Amino acid sequence: MAMITLFSTLIKRKTNWVIIILFSGLIASCEFSKDWDFYYNVDINKLVVHGFFSADTLVVEINSLKHPLTKNSIEVKGLEAKLYEDDVLIGQLEKINDSIFIRPTGFSPKRGKNYWLKINSDNFPEALTHKETLPAIPTIDSVFIDTLNEYQSKLLILVAFNDFKEVHNYYSITAKEFYNGEALNKDLFNQGNLSDISFDGEKYFWQIEAYKWSDSVEIYLHQLSPCFYNFLESITDLEDSFNDPFVPHPSPVISNVDNGYGFFGAFSTSKRKVVVINATNNSN
Repeated sequence: MAMITLFSTLIKRKTNWVIIILFSGLIASCEFSKDWDFYYNVDINKLVVHGFFSADTLVVEINSLKHPLTKNSIEVKGLEAKLYEDDVLIGQLEKINDSIFIRPTGFSPKRGKNYWLKINSDNFPEALTHKETLPAIPTIDSVFIDTLNEYQSKLLILVAFNDFKEVHNYYSITAKEFYNGEALNKDLFNQGNLSDISFDGEKYFWQIEAYKWSDSVEIYLHQLSPCFYNFLESITDLEDSFNDPFVPHPSPVISNVDNGYGFFGAFSTSKRKVVVINATNNSN
């Protein structure tokens, strides 16, 4: 799968693994690009863009769609991607291989600035992403670990954070478990996406889970741009529609790419220091 190739390539280059393996939904998104032309009658002569950026990372993958009958795709020739800050050209993205690009050397996004991409090739029309702004950094206020029930199958962790008032905010939370200093899983465990529509400006308590035999957990709270959140939610809706026999057509996947398909989103991350768990509470 294309996005898995994206992740493994960047990990080998020692790019921030927390950023690259952010959401399990992103891995699934590559599957939908090959089906868009069949379910939504899209134009296979347009490019598909999947990309996101944070304070220290920008990753973009650009591909062509597969034909619904032959399952073949058109080779993209002369592909280049340019990054803009508002209406000022920052520079060309660094090309890793035929489809994967990362941020220009020395680039760091600024708060309050808008960023977007212009994508050109020799045999596809120009594609433009919508403008995205880096969200504010969320803050984890406290973490409580439920150790009262030693017979529970998983560790229950309550993460508290304060929502920014009078602003629509969108969050995701991920965790990585350790035992004796070794990671129990290679990837971050995505524990869901969330809108603040029901708790605007208030403290929110988010319950997540971890392996019972973990002796420490790293928690990452992400604030997503609206596009990033809506894209991930549309993937969930698509999966649900595939599994619902009463839905006549698959739910559409949201796109913010003009003259193309896909998304370009932004997020900020707050990392909680490793939470050490009393080993006696992890015993069988």
